[in-house]
Amino acid sequence: MSKSQLHWVIFCFGFILSACTVNKKESLSGTWLIYKIDTIGAEKEGFDNDRRFSADLKKGIALYLFDDHLFTEINSDTVYRFGHWKVDSKDNLLLIDNHQNSDSLGYSIGRRFDPKPILTLFNANQHKTYTYLKQFQPLKSFKDDPFYPENNHWRLKPTTAEDTSQLTKRLLNYLKHLALIMNAAKERNLSVVSFQSSMGPVKIYNGGIGIVPFEFVSNAWKETYYDSSNARIAYNLFKDYLGKNRHYEGAMTGDWVLDDYHILLSIYTDLSKPK
Repeated sequence: MSKSQLHWVIFCFGFILSACTVNKKESLSGTWLIYKIDTIGAEKEGFDNDRRFSADLKKGIALYLFDDHLFTEINSDTVYRFGHWKVDSKDNLLLIDNHQNSDSLGYSIGRRFDPKPILTLFNANQHKTYTYLKQFQPLKSFKDDPFYPENNHWRLKPTTAEDTSQLTKRLLNYLKHLALIMNAAKERNLSVVSFQSSMGPVKIYNGGIGIVPFEFVSNAWKETYYDSSNARIAYNLFKDYLGKNRHYEGAMTGDWVLDDYHILLSIYTDLSKPK
């Protein structure tokens, strides 16, 4: 048996033991963000091994596991999938996505030197482990998580061109998603609000909402539409609304996160009204 094969056997045995002693007190539900990827049996370790995955780590992989056993996975700006998750009879984490792809992953939950839980997923087919840090516990109302599947329909690229009604619905779902990002930040008392995976035409100011020039709008947002023409129509729906509704007359609290949340709610409500 070669050294690499021995390494593989030792790892598998160790992983099976760890999988059998999963910390059942720690819920799988919550927001998990990738921070380490390893190749099992790699002859090179340390810097050279870590460097191989630096591009994947830079793009980021976020895994959202919800209490009703739905999940969302976002890998960079453009790779999005959702579906159902469960722990199967073999104590593996089973992910079945919207394309009916199925991943059966060994898993263990532990902790670093700080209180943050660690989720390690073992993919036997890829001979890799993916280690995530738990960024957030579930919201009080988990269906109001901005990354709950229902709040990300705008990411699903249609197979045919859409009419104005359908484009309005897609735009509304995007606006709801942004509003929920603000709401989640408020509930979690975050000092920084991230729109990293949700960039589009909406420009978030301190106590105001504007629009990004079309040529500078994220390609990831444009590519969720059937074609550039549909993306332009949706953009103009938002632009025209702002042109006719320049001022928000509601009370301003001075808390920009809360104020922008209310402004987005107002825009969403107005655009939802029957024409």
